[in-house]
Amino acid sequence: MNVHLANRMIMEPPRKVKVCKETDVVVVGGGPAGIAAAVAAARSGVDTVLVERYGHLGGMGTGGLVILIPHMSGGTEIREMGGLCQEIVDRLDGLGAAVHPKEEELGSRDEKSVRRWERYNPFFVIEGRVRYSVSPGCGNS
Repeated sequence: MNVHLANRMIMEPPRKVKVCKETDVVVVGGGPAGIAAAVAAARSGVDTVLVERYGHLGGMGTGGLVILIPHMSGGTEIREMGGLCQEIVDRLDGLGAAVHPKEEELGSRDEKSVRRWERYNPFFVIEGRVRYSVSPGCGNS
């Protein structure tokens, strides 16, 4: 860091700011991490406010149309991600709105399974193994 810049100051005039809510926890940002933080705080019983600058929640998954949840497993038969992310996937499954490999396919090197998931989306196969990624769709394949 430039030492010269570290010592500079900008004076801002004092002003009155209206307090619109008092709360225990304020989460800034309604992307996946912010949503998870706000839900976790609220579920633990504290008064929680989530503040988002855009008119929607979900971050790039909604506003940027990045509609894939990639790499929720590391190439073994174990699904490594869970929590609120898996809760969302389970809800999408209930609506028939998610496509992803079944638990028993995770880590598979089976040629037929690998080809099927590679054709669907390359994120489903890495280093020749089926990985747990989730994409929107009309039901599980």
